[in-house]
Amino acid sequence: MAKNLNKLMDLSANDYDYWSRFAKTYDDDNIHIIGSETNDAVREWLVAQFDDDDMVLEIGCGNGFTSRMIAKCVDSLVASDMSSQMLKEARKKLKRFKNVSLRMEDCYSLSLDSKSFDCVLFANVIHIVRDPVRVLIEARRLLKKSGRLIVVDYTSHGLTAKAKKAMMKRYMDRWGPIPIHSFAVTPENLKELAESAGFEVEESILVGDIAKAVCLRGRKA
Repeated sequence: MAKNLNKLMDLSANDYDYWSRFAKTYDDDNIHIIGSETNDAVREWLVAQFDDDDMVLEIGCGNGFTSRMIAKCVDSLVASDMSSQMLKEARKKLKRFKNVSLRMEDCYSLSLDSKSFDCVLFANVIHIVRDPVRVLIEARRLLKKSGRLIVVDYTSHGLTAKAKKAMMKRYMDRWGPIPIHSFAVTPENLKELAESAGFEVEESILVGDIAKAVCLRGRKA
């Protein structure tokens, strides 16, 4: 399945181009699309995944929407993104957290040492990158022995047809047409992608209300 997903993805454009224009409005837009109940469910699951001595790397931090959920739960957080516009907003929103640093990095090839982190986090990223297995393999390189992969990705999977239509309308009202290279994440296909990148998946579940999110925890094999 992972190979089939990758065949559908156009590798010709930059992954960050689509999202950069929403840097200033992403927080409100995202809550409008996924709903506060789903956001709360994701937050509850996320904070339970980290320990206060964890050194964490977030790949694709955007404007810091998810970074703020976990910053108080970890020892240190390196929040990275390819978009200068997103990082500009993230600096404003994360400046109160002394344990957070921001970096401009390419998710396919980060300029960080191998085996440097206890956890790598992807939040609402995997479904939009054009080569998710390659990105996950790069994350694996950066993890210490038995390091953890934490992934949250929003999806319409598991909704009724009516709820899917409503979610699509909310999305298009704020962000316009969905990029052709994106795909609907499910607990099953996200698990397969992680396993293809060399992770042992410990949990892959669906949470949420008017929108859904797949939450996955894996470990470096």
